[in-house]
Amino acid sequence: MNVHRSHDIPVIRNSIFEPFLAAARRIGVPIERHLRRAHLPTIEEQKPDLFLPEIPTWRFVQSVAQTQGIATYGILCLETIRFIELSSLSPLISNCANLNQLLQRVCAAAPLMSNSARYQLENRNDLIFFCNRGRRLLPDDIHAQLFQVFGMIQLVQLATGPGWRPEEVHFTFAHDAAVEKAPQLNPSRILFSCPVPGILFSRHLLPMATRNIVSEHRQVKSLPTAFHEQLSEIIGTYLGGARIDKVLAAEIIGVSPRTLQRRLEEERTSFHEVLEQLRLQKAKAMLEEPGVKLIEIAFELGYENPPSFTRAFRRWAGVTPSEYRSRISGGPSIGN
Repeated sequence: MNVHRSHDIPVIRNSIFEPFLAAARRIGVPIERHLRRAHLPTIEEQKPDLFLPEIPTWRFVQSVAQTQGIATYGILCLETIRFIELSSLSPLISNCANLNQLLQRVCAAAPLMSNSARYQLENRNDLIFFCNRGRRLLPDDIHAQLFQVFGMIQLVQLATGPGWRPEEVHFTFAHDAAVEKAPQLNPSRILFSCPVPGILFSRHLLPMATRNIVSEHRQVKSLPTAFHEQLSEIIGTYLGGARIDKVLAAEIIGVSPRTLQRRLEEERTSFHEVLEQLRLQKAKAMLEEPGVKLIEIAFELGYENPPSFTRAFRRWAGVTPSEYRSRISGGPSIGN
């Protein structure tokens, strides 16, 4: 069983964010404003395996839902892009023979989508409780739970059809009239202030054949296990945007700057070293693309001008960017 570790940085795969962005665009939300408010970088949707900090992601969702007055935004998003259409999840649950196999695959794949998630199937006599016993990251996470629970319903509907509803729907938040009246959940019995979010349904459904999910097979990247490597994955999405520093990095991963520093010291590194190593890796990758100019690389890495980038690169690699590019290309440097 995949169990989250308490020292992991809460992250969510970019493909999970796709339905929220799509729904926001559909209703005309000024997305950039909400991204800045939540301290999220501009998202590259064509990169589904990009890891995003999960706490700011749900803050973005809350911000959109509150300003637009959409009480069931977590459900609306999955009506825009269904759970099974998530580009990182579909390859992991394709070609399932029955509902039991499908849901078991989802439980195994959930930590690859979000390392705070822990989906489980629990026996309750003649019923199955499909739930998420993962970490709650925000006290007001209504839309996260709506997304999770409606996603569970959509999965079971692959066997039962779109008109099916579970016997019960469980939420941890207090009674909400809009959620109670949501047609996507009714006529289920909807319970609030429960220990964990989930749905309850008959175990007789498990052998039912599911509509086949056909997806191109591809490897889904796992999140690194070391804290400094997880941090590097996260802050890499911010390069070229808002200036990233230790205070902002601590905020977006949900810890204090002191805790961030202590955890990095435990792994014999520092925030400055993580950031510099990340910049070096990205600089080398961009220098291997002949058409990319040095000024583009400098701005992408967060430098104010090319000379600042050149000095930093020489300090890292012992040569200038032009000299490095010349060596790997086997000829005179270009792109200056």
